[in-house]
Amino acid sequence: MTASDALALLGGNLLLQLLPQFPPWSWWWLLLLLPPLLLYRRSPRLSRPLLIATASGLWLLANASALLQQLPPELEGVNLELTGTIASLPSLGEGGRRHLFRVEEGRRLGELVKLPELIRLSWYHDPPSTLRPGERWQLTVRLKRPWGMSNPGTFDYEQWLFHNGIAATGYVRRGEDNRPLGGEGAGPIDRLRYHLYLQLQQRLNDSPYAGVMTALVVGERSGISDAQWQLFLETGTNHLMAISGLHVGLVAGVIFFLARGAWCWFPGGTTLVAAPRFAAIAALLGALLYAALAGFSIPTQRALIMVAVGLGAVLLRRAVSPGQLLSVAMILVILWQPMAPLSPGFWLSFAAVAAIFYFVRRSGSPKGMVARLWQLLLLQMILFLTLLPLLAHHFGQVSLLAPLANLIAVPFVGMVIVPLLLLGVVLLALHPLLADPFLHFSALLMGWLLQFLQQLQPLAPPYLLHSPGLGATLLALLGAIWLTAPRGWPGRALGVIAFVPLLFTLPPRPDPGEARVTVVDVGQGLATLVETRNHLLIFDTGPRFPSGFNTGSAVIVPMLRARGRTQVDRLIISHGDIDHIGGARAVSEEMTVAQILTSVPEAVEWAASRPCYRGESWQWDGVAFRLIHPPRQQAATTSENDLSCVLQITAGEESLLLTGDIEAAAERSLVAAEGAALHSTYLVVPHHGSRTSSTPAFIEQVSPRWAIIPAGRRNRFRFPHPEVEARYRQAGASTVVTGDEGAITLTLGATPPVPLQRHRLQQRRYWHSIPTNNSYDRVW
Repeated sequence: MTASDALALLGGNLLLQLLPQFPPWSWWWLLLLLPPLLLYRRSPRLSRPLLIATASGLWLLANASALLQQLPPELEGVNLELTGTIASLPSLGEGGRRHLFRVEEGRRLGELVKLPELIRLSWYHDPPSTLRPGERWQLTVRLKRPWGMSNPGTFDYEQWLFHNGIAATGYVRRGEDNRPLGGEGAGPIDRLRYHLYLQLQQRLNDSPYAGVMTALVVGERSGISDAQWQLFLETGTNHLMAISGLHVGLVAGVIFFLARGAWCWFPGGTTLVAAPRFAAIAALLGALLYAALAGFSIPTQRALIMVAVGLGAVLLRRAVSPGQLLSVAMILVILWQPMAPLSPGFWLSFAAVAAIFYFVRRSGSPKGMVARLWQLLLLQMILFLTLLPLLAHHFGQVSLLAPLANLIAVPFVGMVIVPLLLLGVVLLALHPLLADPFLHFSALLMGWLLQFLQQLQPLAPPYLLHSPGLGATLLALLGAIWLTAPRGWPGRALGVIAFVPLLFTLPPRPDPGEARVTVVDVGQGLATLVETRNHLLIFDTGPRFPSGFNTGSAVIVPMLRARGRTQVDRLIISHGDIDHIGGARAVSEEMTVAQILTSVPEAVEWAASRPCYRGESWQWDGVAFRLIHPPRQQAATTSENDLSCVLQITAGEESLLLTGDIEAAAERSLVAAEGAALHSTYLVVPHHGSRTSSTPAFIEQVSPRWAIIPAGRRNRFRFPHPEVEARYRQAGASTVVTGDEGAITLTLGATPPVPLQRHRLQQRRYWHSIPTNNSYDRVW
């Protein structure tokens, strides 16, 4: 196997990954292998890559087709009786418990139904105090197909579900039918993981670092606090909290060198088995056990394959080059996990290992402590330069402190804390009192490390980057290779130029006189971004949930950073409902917000704000903004919904009306006060399409060409009401629903006009769900 074979396998996989939709799998697809097979005898050098690439694409298609077997639409949103087993360590949060569930049998109204094998369940109401992996349960649930918010520059939840083989999500219904059943479906590894999880929680319950230590042993990261995560992110050490290639490789390395030294001291040991081969076997078994403790998660499987390839070369006494090791590892990873190239970890892992191999080969073995420290720092700089384009492409930010922080943190965690922690875990099998000193000492060391990182944290905030295109990412990767070339390479410093598009080129902004408006897909709620050439306005920020999840930090901030925006000139909170104000605090804390206007200043406790009143207007970059509701004088009986701020934006001959949650009374007031001035090209429909709003007189006066309905798919309020949608269509307006079609982006005042963009449809990938019948999808 050569590097060209690995590249051909990767290329065939990536070409198919680019398709927006996969054709259904059929054995007839294997006929595509015939042309390269027939050409192989004549020209093996040319046909071999074609044959490998074709086979790789077909292998991906076959595996993806199996994973894309989704929940039948008629089983969405109805009560289902399931029998199965808990398939993961339950994570506990403010909103309840969440875990994977492996379905053995499903019924609806007593009739057997076909369901996906692996689903993800949330248990919001009265979850049991203990849920053990492998425990069999009978549950009454409601399920839905994989579905997530669809917005540019944000986390793709549907891709994450697909990558992890989860074919449906849902929640457990209240009821007496939910009960544990006899017997267990868990293997010894799952029972061991759960036992260790409980033991670590018990032995370290007084330590603030118990969540971090649990993550390093069994891969369960829900116990890491938000403040600790933020510290790891800002110092570029968050990768240390996932059991992946680094940990598995370091554990295998420590075991290898200890076992080799111990075997040499064992009388007659080397006459039975050579010390390197014995050490390789011991290291492989250690890596396998550590991966098992992590639950054989997908990143851990990938890491185990890469470690096994390296140790396999030692076992077989084969002299192989680093390039061959990487090629074989990549081939095996893609064959074992055809969806692996979807994961940022795939690219980061192989890029990091390639950079380490390259550095070791060019630098040799330094002599003296100072020289070794200098070499380690150089290695961190090379890793930083190599991974910077990939981190920017996938995450939109990079920590400038990463080289220095990782210089200390990587060896300290991988070669000190983790070995001590795992030694404590082993001693738990003998007696907890033997394990306690090692567990508590490793937690103490972790505390010292976090104190060190806290001292570094203020020195440099994370460097925020817009989401660069593929071209800028590849150019920067070439620049990194050029910069780190050996001495004597001509013009090495010119590699810096290749980073300019990645670091300093901003995404395109609207021209003067234009406004780009994005009605964000925040589920059931409203959030709208309005961008002019040099200014940014946010109208509402979507919901916040009891779990702490909010669309301000999860959706709006990532979208703005991807567009190169760091300051909000004006934040308007239409009213105090949680599905409108829920993300506002997070936006204010993570972005610079110059001014906040709202109809509920008393609800904005975290910052200064002032009321929004009719009559206020301003212009930004040739675009006119006009607040037209509420009036300064209101009846005491006016509802909070009817006090919503209402904003009209005009650019050129086009206008947009943002209405919050106004209802019939406020609509009548607007029609009387504004008259013909109320006409707008685009209307963000009042109150998510509720029957309490969108009166015929209001629709007639606005007379929109497009009615944009901010409503979540299958929301519990059943918005938008079919009668309201029909009313807009009868008035000649086209309707779009954010929950069905993702973020809706339009450009006011553009010449020539820019068509309205629907993110879910226009950025579709084959794992994305697409509503086949919108009216059905919105009904429970």
